Amino acid sequence: MKPVSAIAAVLLSAFLLIAGSALAGLIVPLRAKSEGFPELVIGLLGSAYYSGMLAGALVAPAIVRRAVHVRAFAAFVAASVVVVIYCPVWVAPAAWLLMRAALGFAFAGLYGIIESWINSKATNSNRGALYGIYQIVTFGG
Repeated sequence: MKPVSAIAAVLLSAFLLIAGSALAGLIVPLRAKSEGFPELVIGLLGSAYYSGMLAGALVAPAIVRRAVHVRAFAAFVAASVVVVIYCPVWVAPAAWLLMRAALGFAFAGLYGIIESWINSKATNSNRGALYGIYQIVTFGG
């Protein structure tokens, strides 16, 4: 039980972040439809998220190396929060596409940090169990 308590804060934050991201992923297309965005743009909102995630997967490791895990985690969380809060403020298709890409970029960094954080706390004997708990948390979120 001690290894799980060592990563409990990370697991809780992962749950909250993933649940929030899932909620944003549900609300954004619905709001876009109600704002009269073209259907192509609504479809591109999903693609923009994953384009940002691809870019984040390529760039985020350099950010983490430069800023270390805790600071990079805080920066990616802050960026995610700003993007989600700013979406209802600036209702324009181009802005939302950029913000969805930024959210994907931030989440690529967050996933990488969370998983490496868990890996650093794990031993060879409990690595699979800790990763399994992490997967339960992510699917629960």
